[in-house]
Amino acid sequence: MKRIVKWLKEFLQNYIWFQRKLREKNSLRKCILLNFHFLWCVLTDGCSPEEYLWFEFYHKSRRERKTFLTYLRHAVLMKKYNSERVRKILNEKQEFNRLFEKELGREWLDADRADEGEIENFLKKHQIVMIKPKFGRGGEEFTNIIIKVRRLRGQNSQDACWKSASGSINYCRSLIQM
Repeated sequence: MKRIVKWLKEFLQNYIWFQRKLREKNSLRKCILLNFHFLWCVLTDGCSPEEYLWFEFYHKSRRERKTFLTYLRHAVLMKKYNSERVRKILNEKQEFNRLFEKELGREWLDADRADEGEIENFLKKHQIVMIKPKFGRGGEEFTNIIIKVRRLRGQNSQDACWKSASGSINYCRSLIQM
């Protein structure tokens, strides 16, 4: 029951986002038609609101839509071919990074576990970092916040970067070297 409630909550949040995106470019009449088509694609193709827009399902035939790996199809494959333990690792960025640290090929920092000193040292060490948000999908909410350490008006902007990063700590999942 908890999983259903969680899924519904996430779906409704994404649906609200979807409505805003539809209204940006379409008339009310077209929005209504696209909503019906979207709901049909949810039922037949298992797509999310983002996928409907990203993959432009409104322009695709049923045959074309069947070739896309949608959210639901992905979830079915993950469940069929991976144990619950493996799925947890694949879905949890920090766990994945810890397990495959050598293979990543770049440094990263778990902001949930790091203290302010560790974050500050990470930012001083790397010229450019990417801050991954703790919540959200697809980067719409916080499109890869990039912090550059550079000279600004003859003054090191490290302080401004530190304020940005420490202000981000509430929603930041990890810092990744670029």
